[in-house]
Amino acid sequence: INPYAFYCLSITNQEHDLDFITFALEAMAYTSRVLVTPEYYQRTLQLKRFDDEESPEMLDIIFQNRIVDLSVIYNWSDCIQWYNKMLFSKNNNVVSFVEGRKSAFDKELQETIDSILSRD
Repeated sequence: INPYAFYCLSITNQEHDLDFITFALEAMAYTSRVLVTPEYYQRTLQLKRFDDEESPEMLDIIFQNRIVDLSVIYNWSDCIQWYNKMLFSKNNNVVSFVEGRKSAFDKELQETIDSILSRD
C-alpha cells in the first residue's frame, strides 16, 4: 500500500442497509480480483512490460508474498515518517528514536483497537 495514495469508501452515519452495502462492496472486490486482476497481471505486467524470462517469475514471487502493514494505513504516531525524520535529522540512534515515540504509538494503537472493539 502506498501511504500517500490510500483510498477507501466511506459510508455516512445515516440509516443504511449495511448488510447489503458490505455485501455489494465485497462482491465488487471479489469480482475485480477474479476477473480484472489476472487480466491486468498477465496482459500488462507479464506480456507488455518484460522482455526476459525471469521477470514474470519474480513478479509471481512478489504477488504471492504481499502484505498490508496496518501502521501505514492508520499512521499511529506519524510512524510512516519515522524513517524520513531520522534520515533528514541525521539521527543514527534507531533504538533511542523509537523508544522516544513508542508510548505515543502504543497509545494510538490501543485507541484504534478499542474503537474497533466498541463497534459491536
